[in-house]
Amino acid sequence: MTGEAKFFEIAELKKQREQAGKSYLEFLRAPAMSAGVYTLPAGGSDPQKPHRQEEMYYVVSGRARMRVGSEDRAINQGSVIFVAANVEHRFYDIAEELAALVFFAPAESDQETVLSTWSTSEDMDFHLEAMKDEDWPHICGIYGEGIATRDATFETETPSWENWDREHLRDCRLVARDRQRTLGWAALSAVSKRGVYSGVAKVSIYVAADARGRGIGKTLLLALVEESERCGIWTLQAGIFRKTSPASRFTSRANFAKWDEGSGWENRETCGGMSFFWSGAVARLAPRTRYLYVVAVSFPGIQ
Repeated sequence: MTGEAKFFEIAELKKQREQAGKSYLEFLRAPAMSAGVYTLPAGGSDPQKPHRQEEMYYVVSGRARMRVGSEDRAINQGSVIFVAANVEHRFYDIAEELAALVFFAPAESDQETVLSTWSTSEDMDFHLEAMKDEDWPHICGIYGEGIATRDATFETETPSWENWDREHLRDCRLVARDRQRTLGWAALSAVSKRGVYSGVAKVSIYVAADARGRGIGKTLLLALVEESERCGIWTLQAGIFRKTSPASRFTSRANFAKWDEGSGWENRETCGGMSFFWSGAVARLAPRTRYLYVVAVSFPGIQ
């Protein structure tokens, strides 16, 4: 197959999407356009947001209704829908599993592809977006809830927006939302100012107290990994208290190899007047060749 043409079979595209475990799978990208296959289950919800590109949908199979701006129509196999840029649109009342080819012009941005990929899982009731500066009050509130647990960070109070913004990379800032509010956030910070560590970053992920247990942390982590690769980050580092079992669980479930603390390193230090023990281990992100370094921290009496 030359660069002049590419041939696709819908059945094979649907199979690849199912194997990837995602509702949206991009299969074509060119400067002027991109295309993907999008599937929603019967009775499911469509979490997508307006896009900055013009779109064309071709319904391969299924029955549903679609709302585009003020228009509302029944759609089924063979329906073709054009959606102008930045217009609200959504499938709903999905009577039969819906499969559609989606075409973007110009091509959907890399970050939008990452977020849409991780925002369309069939069993999710939330979506991911790029963080905005005006999200800070919600980010700060969720961060404060994490600090209050005393097993998420050594920080004892929330920082100002200026300090938080300065300490975190401008890229790779994500938030999870439902239709009412912000549920969680993820961001990266540099581990060193030295040039040789420019591709190494530390992970921060926090989920609102009443939104935990819904897979939000895992989804943010998976999207953050993919977004970090787009931005040239080759190694992620995370600090996890041994007491924080949910964090340990979602890192191990998010396609990270199970890590063996016995093969890592150990040390004792004092921080903020408290003596603590830390150990490190290396977890490889399969099947990629990059690594997540996990530092497990525990305090006497709370292991």
